[in-house]
Amino acid sequence: MTADSRGDAAAVRRLTRIRIGAATACSLLMLAISFGLALLLREADSPTAADAAAIWVPVVSALIFLGVGVLLFRGRAGRVATRVAEMVLWVDFTALAVGAVALLAIGKISAVLWLTALAFGFDLAVQLRFSRRDGAPSPRGRVEHRRL
Repeated sequence: MTADSRGDAAAVRRLTRIRIGAATACSLLMLAISFGLALLLREADSPTAADAAAIWVPVVSALIFLGVGVLLFRGRAGRVATRVAEMVLWVDFTALAVGAVALLAIGKISAVLWLTALAFGFDLAVQLRFSRRDGAPSPRGRVEHRRL
């Protein structure tokens, strides 16, 4: 391995960590804004199940996204932990998507932020899918070593 390829691999790892941090931060921001809107716009006299869902689903999803982001950022998780995190993330995606459609159907606009957080979460899912046990970056960012 030459000095150039080591430098390239280090740069790719840094960019991958930045990408993970940005996706985690953006999804957390969208879920936090959604949570804030749900708290501000709820009806105090007659709270409904939709109000409760609009408050608790972003909180649980934010905790899941934060956990996956930390797991990826540290890059020291084993194969089993990575697969379990991936399954939990996909269950959360399903709950977010179904909840967003249901809330949009009854007129809750904060569900649009759930869909935005879902888009950032898909980038986390891609990184999680291609994470290696040894902490290597995803195949899209991997440095290829070619013979000249």
